[in-house]
Amino acid sequence: MEKHFTLEEKVISLINRSLCKIKPTQRDTALQLLSNALEQAERISTFSSKTYYFNEIASAYAKLGDKEKCLEVLERAIKVAQAISDDGIKATELSKLGSNYANIGLAERGLELLDQAFQIATLVEDVDERDFSLCDVAYAYGEMGLNDLAIEIAKLIYDKFRAGLRIFDPLILDSINLAQHEQVLKFIEASEDIGETWIITLAIERYTKLADYDHPLQFFERLKLPESKILVLANLAKAHLQAGNSETALKLRSQAIAIAETIKDKNSLAFARELIKSIDSSMRKSKQHRQIYSSS
Repeated sequence: MEKHFTLEEKVISLINRSLCKIKPTQRDTALQLLSNALEQAERISTFSSKTYYFNEIASAYAKLGDKEKCLEVLERAIKVAQAISDDGIKATELSKLGSNYANIGLAERGLELLDQAFQIATLVEDVDERDFSLCDVAYAYGEMGLNDLAIEIAKLIYDKFRAGLRIFDPLILDSINLAQHEQVLKFIEASEDIGETWIITLAIERYTKLADYDHPLQFFERLKLPESKILVLANLAKAHLQAGNSETALKLRSQAIAIAETIKDKNSLAFARELIKSIDSSMRKSKQHRQIYSSS
């Protein structure tokens, strides 16, 4: 039985096939596939889906080096996006279009669209939908390097866990990959301000996978809450244990204990003790670390 493909599936298939044509001799074929994708996307009835696929086609044109066609499709996408009745979806799609403009070197036009997306997102009445839209807008600002704006928008989001997951976590990953360590510090401080200290753990995991133990200690120095500092020390200690550095792990554990002794709040102290116990548990799992731990 022959499978029936939706218009959306046909468009995605054509886009993916075009991007597989990477040889210079295949460029004409790739552009024809994108032309076919655009023709299919025109037939999509919902404005939000049509905007999304126009944006994807524009990105593909940009990757193939056809900036003129990319711009043509983006402008068509903007016109369609303006007809979207749902403000939350409209804000999200406009933010993605803004990012696309920035990616091809038209940051000013991209910023205009992001500013428009932000204004629309703030008007969304449903809290969850507004949060999702604001997350998309904030992340797009961060991608453009406007990190202070991204942080300010994150503070407006009701669900702080969502802000951490959809804004700070991906922007921290991007910043680490680009060796923009000062930006990582800003995001770490901001995530602490909104109470999402788990972001610290994710950042440390990414640094330690690169065998970088120095940068986590830098944002350790700038954290405000003692339990946040202990969180850094605990995660670094466990990373050092995995790397076979028992002595360093013990020193970090001692630092954590010293900080824990200054905590007055019962809940914060309980959290700090659990973190220290997690170091102890990791040390007891290895015979080599267990011997050093027992003698300390």
